[in-house]
Amino acid sequence: MIKYQYAKDKNGNLIDINNLNKKNRNQVSYFCIGCSNELIARLGKIKVHHFSHKKEVNCSGETYLHLLGKQLFYDNYLECLKTNAPFNIEFYQKRVCNHYEQDLDVKCKLEKSVVKFDLTQHFDKISIEEREGSFIADIMLTSKSEKDKIFIEIAVTHLSAEQKLNSKYRIIEITVDSEEDFEPIKSKYLSINNSKIKFKNFKTNKL
Repeated sequence: MIKYQYAKDKNGNLIDINNLNKKNRNQVSYFCIGCSNELIARLGKIKVHHFSHKKEVNCSGETYLHLLGKQLFYDNYLECLKTNAPFNIEFYQKRVCNHYEQDLDVKCKLEKSVVKFDLTQHFDKISIEEREGSFIADIMLTSKSEKDKIFIEIAVTHLSAEQKLNSKYRIIEITVDSEEDFEPIKSKYLSINNSKIKFKNFKTNKL
């Protein structure tokens, strides 16, 4: 169940309910990330602190999670770029030995290896809802040369389309069911060991 941990202020900045207290709760107005209606900060002693809609509205929790995921990734990645901090990914990479390919027409498949990589060392540009060819990425990371790109896809109820997954583009898909699933983004560490994170079209390492 969505508990609306986040809201936005009038300037579009994300506000975490956990950063509010009874002294500063009324300093600004809060608006829903999903439907843009006004919210109230609930800071009671029994229930988990959360935002709720000021008036009863038809708000989609799915839209809230999708938009929140994109904004959280954008904000956290941009912070890493500005502070020269790492944003790491960890994935399995297939390895192929082609030492004898020319003489014997043989390629040897080796055991998969775990690769850890700091995205910010190669991708210094980030954008939301960017078009690339016939696709629109939720988040697009672009390399310094602008020749290399990675799509970041936030999947709430619908996984990435097969056409996109089967394209040449590398994709990191993050499946989200609740706000807790954003912890890898906030910790700036996306690992293949997390069942909700998938890496698609990442290159084979030839030895």
